[in-house]
Amino acid sequence: MRLAQDKSYVKKELSVAQLLQKNLIPPKADFKSNYFDLVPYLFYNISKEFNGIDGDFYNLGYNSIENYNFIVDFERRLGSNKNVLVVMIRDAENTGIPIKHRQVTATSKKFGALKITDQPVSTKGENYSQVLLTLEIDYDSSSELLQKLRGDQIIVTIDDKKYRFLSAELIEP
Repeated sequence: MRLAQDKSYVKKELSVAQLLQKNLIPPKADFKSNYFDLVPYLFYNISKEFNGIDGDFYNLGYNSIENYNFIVDFERRLGSNKNVLVVMIRDAENTGIPIKHRQVTATSKKFGALKITDQPVSTKGENYSQVLLTLEIDYDSSSELLQKLRGDQIIVTIDDKKYRFLSAELIEP
């Protein structure tokens, strides 16, 4: 079933410059362009871990010499999963300890703990060490989905290092 694509209740995007002033990093300038198939979460760069965007991933510092790549969003379909919050973390080029060998958790402020899944995700022929966490969200309409996501935060923890991601629907223009 395809949801109606009426975006009249989608809050206006802040400009990238306005977001950066608030230490918020969008995954791309038009980050609401894929609503409702994908609703991104913005990285809160308060501790200045952001290094750049690597494809669809945030490249974030773990320590002074290692980085990991992150996707944090809601996706209507991810492999066989439907209507899920997604946290995917992959090794970056300068990762020392593979992400699979670290303790990883992700918790949504509104929905609770995401669960680690072993489902493979297409890597376009490349061999990545990755951790995928998901949590299904039930909703009946696009407007209900955005209402549920509004104000959400996801805290991702790798060992003792915390990263905060804010729902794009948290932002008030």
